[in-house]
Amino acid sequence: MSSEQSAQDAAPAPPGPVRDEATVRARRIKLYEEDIFGGDTDVPEVHWSVPWADLMMTMFVLFTVLFVYASAKMDYLQAFRGHVEFENVDRVSEVGARRGEVPVYDRHVPGLLPETGPQKLFESVSAAVTESALTDVHVEWEGDTVRISMHGPMLFDRFDARVRPEGLRFLSTVSAIAAKARYDVHVHGHTDNTPVHTPEYPTNWELSTARAQSVARVLMDTGRVDPARITVSGHAMYKPRTPNLTPESRLRNRRVEIELKRPEAPATIDYKGEGQ
Repeated sequence: MSSEQSAQDAAPAPPGPVRDEATVRARRIKLYEEDIFGGDTDVPEVHWSVPWADLMMTMFVLFTVLFVYASAKMDYLQAFRGHVEFENVDRVSEVGARRGEVPVYDRHVPGLLPETGPQKLFESVSAAVTESALTDVHVEWEGDTVRISMHGPMLFDRFDARVRPEGLRFLSTVSAIAAKARYDVHVHGHTDNTPVHTPEYPTNWELSTARAQSVARVLMDTGRVDPARITVSGHAMYKPRTPNLTPESRLRNRRVEIELKRPEAPATIDYKGEGQ
C-alpha cells in the first residue's frame, strides 16, 4: 500500500498549459486589441473630394485676406493722394469728365508734397541759386515764407517787362520747385524812383505790375504752377529796400520778389445747430 502510494506521487502531472497571471493578462490585452482595431471596426477609406474641399476652403480664405489687404492699402493711397490735385486728366469729377487738352500746370507734378517745411524749401532754392552762379538773387527764410528777391538787369531791360533769357533759365528752376512744393506764390513787382513815361507804361505802377505778371506767367507756363495759388501785385517805387540815393541802390530797388508761403489749414466750423 505504501509502495503504490509512493508510485502515484512520483507519477508526472498530466500535460496542459500553465496559466500564470502574466499569461492571462497578455491574453486579455490581445483580445482587447483585436476587438478594437480588427473586424468590423476598421476605418473606411476617405473619398478624394474631402481633401479637395479642404484645399478649396483654404484658398478661399487666403484670397479673402489678400483682397482685404489690397482694399485697405488702396484706401490709404487714395487718402494720401488727396493732397495732389488734378492727378488724372481723364478722371470723372462731380461736373463730368475732363478730357482733351489741359494747361500744363493743371497736371500732376510728382515730387515734394505740401508737408515740405520752409527750411527744406529754402535749402532747395538756395541750392538752385548756387548752381546758377547768380549774384543778383537773394533768398530769405522767415517763418512759413521763403522770399526770392531778383534785382538788377538779370530779368528785364530798362523800362521793359519782357523777361530776358538768363532770367528765364533761373525762373524755370524756381517754378519747378514751387510747383512740387505746392506753396502759395505771391509775385511782387518793384521799381526805383526814376519816372517812367512810355506809351506802354505811363507810370511806375504799370511797369511794376507788368513785370510781376511776366514772372507769374513764366511760373505757370514752365513749371506747372497752379494759377489758383498765384497772386500778382505791383508796388512801383513805394517799397524800396534801400533809399534811392545812388545808382547801386536804385539797381537793388528795381526787383521782383517771389514769396513762397505755406498754405494755411482750412478753418474748421463747429455746427452746433440752430438756436445754440
